[in-house]
Amino acid sequence: MRMEQIWNIISLIFLGLTALVIIVVLLLLQRPQLADEPLPEVLFIPTITSTFTPAPTRTPLPATFTPTVTPTLTPSNTPTVQPSRTSPPSATPTATITATLPATLTPSDTPTPTVTSGPTLTAPPALPFQQEGEVVFTENTFNGQGCAYQSVGGQVLNINDQPFSNTLSAHVYSASRDYGRVQTGTNSFFGQSGFEVPLETAPTAGTYFVELETLAGTVVSSPIQVTFPGNCEGNVAQV
Repeated sequence: MRMEQIWNIISLIFLGLTALVIIVVLLLLQRPQLADEPLPEVLFIPTITSTFTPAPTRTPLPATFTPTVTPTLTPSNTPTVQPSRTSPPSATPTATITATLPATLTPSDTPTPTVTSGPTLTAPPALPFQQEGEVVFTENTFNGQGCAYQSVGGQVLNINDQPFSNTLSAHVYSASRDYGRVQTGTNSFFGQSGFEVPLETAPTAGTYFVELETLAGTVVSSPIQVTFPGNCEGNVAQV
């Protein structure tokens, strides 16, 4: 119910009550015989005061809305457009595709790899013959060829330092040439189990290797490196 209707109803109630009081007074005035009688007490109906909490008043919009007209500014100077070269249309930018990253995986425990032991390498057995002492270089006095000669010789001994001959051979070679094999015990100048392998017809600086083999060709010693100085004073090597 609207506020105006409520106030109209209250006003009608009060108007009705007022009219009722006037009618009662008029009736009393028309009875003079009752003038000496005490007038009945007038029953006054208490005024009902209603407490009304007004609702929030809405501000009505104006019936007609007049838009504000913005004046159009007239340019004072009209610039003269100079002809220019028409640029080619720019490329229409393509949409940027945003890659959606996959969900972060929760790291799991990485199993520790088990190291499997491989076969244990066994060192080869030591060869029965090894070099004793250092290589000694001397001048050739063993034959009449003097300085026009170069060779390597020596002897083979057993564990008791006794001659070990007739069952082994000495093999001499270099990085570029094989000088062959000679049986031990064939050159007594170097000892009872001595051997000698001729190499060059003049002192030549170079490196050679000497190995002991069985007569069947099985290597029984580590290679002995022999490096000649290349002069007449050291053209024979003894191992």
